[in-house]
Amino acid sequence: MPDGPDHPESWMFHLAMAWNGNPDHSLSYPERLAMIKEKAATLEEPARSAFAWIPEDTLVHRADISYWITKPWNSRKGRLTLVGDAAHAMPPYRGQGLNHCICDISNLIAGIKQTVGGERTLEQAVDTYQEELIIRGSEEVKCSLENGKMLHDWEKVKSSPVFTNGFRPMKGHDTYGNTVKTEQPAQKPSAEFSTVDHRLEENGHKDRGHVDIPNAAGDAEGASESAEIQIRHQQEREAVSDNSAGDVEAAEETAATQIKHQQEREAEMHDSACGVKAVEDTAAT
Repeated sequence: MPDGPDHPESWMFHLAMAWNGNPDHSLSYPERLAMIKEKAATLEEPARSAFAWIPEDTLVHRADISYWITKPWNSRKGRLTLVGDAAHAMPPYRGQGLNHCICDISNLIAGIKQTVGGERTLEQAVDTYQEELIIRGSEEVKCSLENGKMLHDWEKVKSSPVFTNGFRPMKGHDTYGNTVKTEQPAQKPSAEFSTVDHRLEENGHKDRGHVDIPNAAGDAEGASESAEIQIRHQQEREAVSDNSAGDVEAAEETAATQIKHQQEREAEMHDSACGVKAVEDTAAT
């Protein structure tokens, strides 16, 4: 929004379209635009109009999605390592890239702290970091590839749990948002699950994952279960309103806990900064 939210005529958008098939790399910009507008004509609103309204002089670029199934590499005695996309470049079809980047940094900093504290050598810390990352990164890249293939197969999408079973609270999360903790009775499964074994082979790597697909016969029972959960939530919220004094006390306790956690985080950040400074001093030496 270069001119702010009050000037929508200046807003810029990024639209992307993907489908199965062998790409034609010889297409010109106008030919690519015509092709995606033709494909968009079969979509529902607002996606159909979003693509149809793309200005005719728009340059439509081809996006090559690359990936790398993580393999071991030489850390040069702990002096070289990889994090983030450099360690596990993956397609975007599970939305897990950033999560793994955060995990990488957290684990690497923990190892550096141990090195600064004299608990282990830098080579040992980096080797431990890489051993965990290689297993985790490799599995996630392969899962993202498999999910991408599924998402571009309409028949598989239609048979997925989201389509056949809908969105309902998961066990253990069906009281999210309530301030009263109650013991939840055991819930009967909303459907009987059959396990499908999927295999993926990429660049000589084989992976097996399991996807639980509920049978359609369980949908009615699942809908009834969802209604029972909603009624129980309403009863619990009414009980909360009758205990406002207890809520105030709980709120004060929560605030005190949050302050304590903030102080602990600030202390940890200070320790981390000291650790980085010590590493810099060591490198300078």
